[in-house]
Order: sequence, then structure tokens, then C-alpha cells
Amino acid sequence: MALCRRCRDFDVQCFQRNTFRYRGYPLEAVINSAGSGCSFCSLLLQHLKSSDNGNQHSYLNIALRRKTGEQLAVSPFSADALLLIFRSLYMAISPAWVHFSVRRADHIPWLTGEGLNIRSLGAHVSNSRYSNEVDASDGDTPQIWFQTAADEGTAAYTSRDINGHLFADKSTLSQSNIEAIRKWHGKCSLLHERCNRTLSQCDSIDVELAELPTRCIELRPVCGNEACDKCDLLFILVRTEGKKGKYFILSHRWGRDTFLARTTKDNYENRCTHGVSCDTPDGITPLFYEAGQLAFQLGVRYIWIDSVCIVQDDPADWRRESVKMAQYYQYAWLTIAATHTTEDGRLFRDVTVTDLTRVTRLPYRGVNGEQNGYFYLQGADAKGLANDYINTVGNSELTRRGWVYQERILSRRLLAFSATGMFLQCQTGVPQSVVGDRVQYDLADEEEVDDDDDENKHRYFQERVRRERFFNEMMLGNFTTPSSTVSRWEEIVQRYSGLELTRIDEDRLIALSGVATEFGRRLRRWDNDDTASSDGCANSVNSPYLSYFAGTWLPDVQGLLWEQSQPGTRGRVRGIPTWSWASMATLGLNFESKNVWSGMAVQWATLDTPYRTYPSCELTEMLPIPVTKKKLRPNYGRARHFWPDIEYGDGNLFAMLGVRGILIPVSIHHKFRGREDALVAAKLTDHRSDFGRNMWRRVATPQECQTVTGWASVEHPELQADDECLASNNILALVIETIGGIIEGFGMGNLRERMTAYKVVYIRPLKVYGFEDSFERIGVGRLFGDVIDSQFHSTEMKDVWLV
Repeated sequence: MALCRRCRDFDVQCFQRNTFRYRGYPLEAVINSAGSGCSFCSLLLQHLKSSDNGNQHSYLNIALRRKTGEQLAVSPFSADALLLIFRSLYMAISPAWVHFSVRRADHIPWLTGEGLNIRSLGAHVSNSRYSNEVDASDGDTPQIWFQTAADEGTAAYTSRDINGHLFADKSTLSQSNIEAIRKWHGKCSLLHERCNRTLSQCDSIDVELAELPTRCIELRPVCGNEACDKCDLLFILVRTEGKKGKYFILSHRWGRDTFLARTTKDNYENRCTHGVSCDTPDGITPLFYEAGQLAFQLGVRYIWIDSVCIVQDDPADWRRESVKMAQYYQYAWLTIAATHTTEDGRLFRDVTVTDLTRVTRLPYRGVNGEQNGYFYLQGADAKGLANDYINTVGNSELTRRGWVYQERILSRRLLAFSATGMFLQCQTGVPQSVVGDRVQYDLADEEEVDDDDDENKHRYFQERVRRERFFNEMMLGNFTTPSSTVSRWEEIVQRYSGLELTRIDEDRLIALSGVATEFGRRLRRWDNDDTASSDGCANSVNSPYLSYFAGTWLPDVQGLLWEQSQPGTRGRVRGIPTWSWASMATLGLNFESKNVWSGMAVQWATLDTPYRTYPSCELTEMLPIPVTKKKLRPNYGRARHFWPDIEYGDGNLFAMLGVRGILIPVSIHHKFRGREDALVAAKLTDHRSDFGRNMWRRVATPQECQTVTGWASVEHPELQADDECLASNNILALVIETIGGIIEGFGMGNLRERMTAYKVVYIRPLKVYGFEDSFERIGVGRLFGDVIDSQFHSTEMKDVWLV
């Protein structure tokens, strides 16, 4: 197969070690016509013709199509026709250049004789011929990427110059994919320090010799030969507490078949003695079987599945095991996320011919420039890869579940399934396909929304934020200080708060208890810095600064300033205090278009300006209250005689807060008339985050009802209508923090250039047995103006209870 002069130069430059540049480009080539050049040029043209993504280089695609005689469906009198003429003239003056770039497989410095390790080749189209004007770094995506591969035993393979993998399997459960997963896992274990430590970064993890869960499923071939990989597998429930080894863990959504396959008191002994398979009446599901099959193929003999390894009708066993989730998911060899399954509930699928991308063979030349065999190129659709990941993994039904969120955060290495294949993700790198293509979120298709359609625009913005958060949520960054750690906890709450939970009253906080455990261990490291070692964390529970109650780290009052971020029908979560973000639920549609209760999405409006913020209240007491098991009601009669046995368990759901602060009487009115009024109120109170403003209500003092002195975001279910808010004449604003020196002009009657704003929580009286001056939270907001300043400075602080 002959190559043109340009590609011969490229071939030699690319594979001669003495001239190869890692982040540079080996050749700049001008495409003059579609008919000239070699097979490599034709391959480039073929992909250029089929990859018109509407980006800045689309003019090249149009010009090439015209040169090949392709007729474009463009009206001769349209704006598109004028644009084509302009681009054709531009092409005649400034030709397009194709810059080639290279991506290599992970480099291990202490291994010698590695070769070039080329994993993929890229072609970047530009109107500049100079490389310094083209950003072809490893993080950017050119118009075209090609996977590289070589046959075993050939010079290209043995020299390690070509170190890639092509997608050409008949099934996603293929031996080549198994080896790719094993290779990725080995490199991550060897090179990524962060992936080998717990979420808190307090402990090192050895997934090859980890402490096994209380129970695991042991995978045994039916024939009894442990080395057999052809027989069906038998799933035997074994007690593994105190043992060490490696195990898989499955993250999945419960269905009808899951309910039938669960472990109960009745079938527990039989499963431990005889085991189960797909053929037994109460046997495992096809999903469970294929997860075990993958583990067995990778040499792992244990797998943990919650519905099988926890006795489901034993509440005591559930309580014991639920608080161990952090350990189980973090120490697993690999987490399998069933984000996409086939119609019959399986993980793996057959690959059709249409799923495979065409492969091209090119000559391989060694250091001396002489041809010595061949290697292969396969086009990689970066945009399609991004869409596949975002739509079928990031936006899957599984990832909308509350329990799954902490499973994803805690997992050190995760394998997710999509409509076309599998994705690998760890705590250090971005998601990638099995063949090594990295997912780039900015390439995914974005829905166009009319600027005048406020409702759809708000929904689109929220969905985009959710997708971006999902893409990066496994990489939370380092925990450097106590304040930054608490801020990251708030980020996690913002992502978790709006997810679905089947039993929201029972699981609202338990489904995040594993993550809370890790945050608590990290926070105590600073609190006990004098006794903590460099490799471990202190275990003291007597931290006055970082106590955990109802999903909030106290006495940090910033945690009380959460705000609802999405509209909807509101409801209370039983057994959780009103001051906690976890106390609110909302009614919405699930994937089956059925009305279900899910958590109410919340956010914190962080202060991202140089204005200083001062605390204006003091948290004097945190009083845990036991909650009855059946009705989930707080038992105030035992308030002074109770302390939760497990800090992050279901015994620590409710607490009363003693607060000393300033109370200002207010009245809450109708919502703001338009977007402009809400924007002015936001600027006057330094609310920089653009969320929730369509739910803001005007706030005034009872004496001057016509003067706007602030805004309120009211989440209380009984105060969602205008008449209900106006009828409440006993609402007080508890000042939490003060913002000084805001410079935003003279809006809403303000007559000063600089002003002070107050972050407040709106409360109203609530009768509680044994406690006077008790209040429930109804919303959050901010106040401003001369009247508020006068009342703030003339009012004495008062002690109240927040329930």
C-alpha cells in the first residue's frame, strides 16, 4: 500500500524516536483535492465528510464535499448559500492545514525499552500552518482520532511502538475487553495514589488483600473445578467476616426480580449450604449472574450484592450492615454499575456489524525508516462517545437514585455500562472507554432553548448542571482544611438532595451515611492533630467543632442557610428536624411517568465576592432526640437522657438546636413581579448564585408593608400559596450572618451607596413538650435597608430552640 510523500514523512517522523515529540505534531499537510494523496489521506477525507458537527472547522467539510461533487441541500438564495460562497473564497485565500498529534499509553518511567507507546493518532484541522498556533495538547480533541493496534508478534507490537486496542469483538463480554479491564486496573493501582486511599485520604487501600464484608457470595463452577471457565456458576452465600481477599461489588436498582432473589430468614440457611443459580425458583437474576461471571473471568471469587448479602427481613442485620457501606464500596476491587441493561435485564450484549467502525491498515516503519509489517487504524467518534456516556450513563435511571450516589462517590474504581459498551472510571482520571478513549463532556450535544421560555430554560440549566456534576463527581479534590472539607460536604449534599428514594422517610440520611463517616474521620484529623499520625486518623468522638447531626456539621451555622433550588410540590420528611436540608421532599415524575416523592434539591449561595461576612448568632446547644421506629416521631420526653449509639446511623436523625441570636419580625408577601426585580434584590443582598429566584417572595416589616426590605424562599408545605403567607403574622427572621459594605447602587428605595445585608432563616413558633421558645424553620432569605439596620442594632439577643 503506497503512501504519498506527506504521509511517508509523517510515518518516518512519527516512529523515529530521535525526532518524535510527545506533545507536538510530527507533520503539517495541506489537502489540495479529494482525489490526490494516499489511503491515509482518503481516510481523513472520509471522516471529514461524515463529521460535520457544526463547529469552527465545518467550512472544511463543506469545501471538501463540493470538491468531491457532492450536492448540498442548500437553497441558492439562502443565507447558507452566501456563507458557502464566503467560505469557498476564504479557502482559496487561506488553505486548511491538518496537524497530526499523538496520544500515548500510560508511561511508566522506570521501565526501559518501552517504545513509543502510541495509543491513538489525531488530525487537527486549522487554517494556520504553524504548530504554536494550534492547541493540540493531550487534553484537547482534534476533529478526528484514530485508535491504533498491531498484531501480536509483529515488529510494531514487540517494539511497543503501537500500544492500542481496536473495537472488533462480537460481544461486550469478550476476552479482549476482560484483558483491557485488567490492564486498566493494574495501571490505576500502580500509578494513582489517590485511588489507593479512602475518600477521607486517611487510610491506604490494598484491594488485593482487603478486609471482606460480613457476608459475600462465593463464585464456584458447578463442576467443582475452580479453574474451569466454561461451566455455569453457583452462587454460595458465605460468612467472610474477619477474612481478607478481593471482591467485586454491584451497584444496581431494585426491580421485581431483585425482590424475588433477595435473602430472607427463610432461605438464608439453604443459600449458605447449597447455594443458588439462575435455575432455582428463588435464584439470582440474570444481572447478578453476569456480574459474577465478569468477576470470575477477572480472577475474583467473591462478589457483594446488597439484596443477597444482607438479610432483608432482619432490621437488626440491616442496621449493622448499612453503616458499613463506606468500607464495603471503598475496599472493593471493582464496582460494577448497572447503568444500562438489555431488555431482558442483562449487562452484556452482542455487537452487530453496524456497531463496528471501519479499520484501515498502514505500513509500519522502524527506526531506520524501512517498512517492517503493518499496523491498524480505527476511527474514534469522540462526540458519539461523549453523548453515549452522558445520555446512557450520566442520565441513566440508576444515577437518579439516592442510594447509588454514595456508592459512586465511595467506589475507588468503577465499571459502568452504556448502550454501546462499557466505561471505566477511577478517582483520578476522567471516564474512558474500554479501548482507552477519554470522554470529553464539552463535546456532548446541548439542547437549544428559547431565551423567552423561562420554564424550559430553567429546567435545561438545572439538567446541564446535574450532568456536569455527575461527570466530575468522582473527583472531589483534596481535603486541605476543615472549612474546605465542610464546603465539599455541601457540594455533595447539593448533588444528592434532589435524588429519588423509594423509602424517603427511612433512607433520606442513611443513604448518605457512608460518605458522612468518611468526612467525619477527615474532620477529626484536624481536631485531634496532636494525636493523629501521618498515616491514620484519630478516632475521638468528642469534637466540639465538628459534630454531625441530621446531615449537618455543627456548630457551623453556614449549614443552616440552605435554599430550595427547584420548584415543586413540597412535603415533610418524617423524623428529621426542620432546620436540616434533609427535612424536605418534593413530588415529581420518575422514569415511568409516575408521581413519586424524592428529596427536595437544595443549594448554598456561596459568597464569591470580597465582601466580608460576620457570624451574627451563636449555637449554644445541640440536643439529640430519639425517634420512634414506627411513626418516626421525635420523643421529646427523653431529650435529656439520650445519646445516639452510632454517630452516622439511624439513631442520629433528629436534634434540637439552642441558638442565641437576634429576631426581627417580618411579613412575607407575593412573589416578585419579574426577573428584573428579583435580580435587583439579589444584587442588594449579594446573592451571586443564579438559582431559585423564581420562588422568591417579597419581605417587609409589619409596620411598613409597602417597603421591600428583603426576599424569602419559603419551602414550608403549608405556606406555598400567597394567601397562606399573608395570613401568617407570627413570622420572625433569625439573623445568621451579616454581609458588610455591599456596593450596588440605589435599588428598591435604598438611599446609600454602601449597605449591609443580613442572611436570615425565617421561623415561626411551634409548641414542643418541655421546651419554651421553640420554633420551626419555614424558609431562608436575606434582609436589607435602614429599617432592618435599626432593628438589628436595637434588639437584644434571645435564646430560642430550633426544632
